Formats: sequence, C-alpha cells, structure tokens
Amino acid sequence: MTVHEVMPNSQLQKMLLLYLCRLFSSALGLIDEPKEYGPIRLVCAGEELLDIMKKSGIITPVLEQVLLDLNEKKEDLFKNPHDLRAFLEEVLSNLCKQLGL
Repeated sequence: MTVHEVMPNSQLQKMLLLYLCRLFSSALGLIDEPKEYGPIRLVCAGEELLDIMKKSGIITPVLEQVLLDLNEKKEDLFKNPHDLRAFLEEVLSNLCKQLGL
C-alpha cells in the first residue's frame, strides 16, 4: 500500500480495535507480572502501533526507521535495561525533533 492509497475504514477500525484489546490485555497482565515487564509491553504496543501506521500508509520515514530498528534490535534490548533505556531516549529525541519540540 502506498502513502496515497487509503485503507478502508473497516480495516483500520478492526486493526485499532485489536490494538485496543492488546493494550487492555497488557494492562490486565501487568497487575500480577514483575515490574520489568512493563517497559517491554509498552515497547511492543508501540511497535504494533507503528505497524498499523505502516499498513495504513501514514508512517513517516523517521517512524519507519524506528520500526526497522525495533525489529532488528528488540531481542537484545529486552535483555538489557540499560540498552533499552538508551534506545527509548534516542527514539524520543528523534520524535521530538520531528515534532519541532
């Protein structure tokens, strides 16, 4: 799907509903899980949102790079909290620059 093609609303709505289910099920899971799982679940939720944006044709080049980096580095990032923190700080810095903040 190119940037100029529009995903049908019903498809987008279904993807967003599934995403919402994931967020709520993650919140439910976090109630009894170790606190270390929280950042991992949030990163996975962010990755899923980026994937929805890509599939719907509204992802920017900066965000697409974040998605690619996540796919490439995710396994190692989840093993090392220091590396995950550095990665998230870099992503946030890049997003702030994209927003002009």
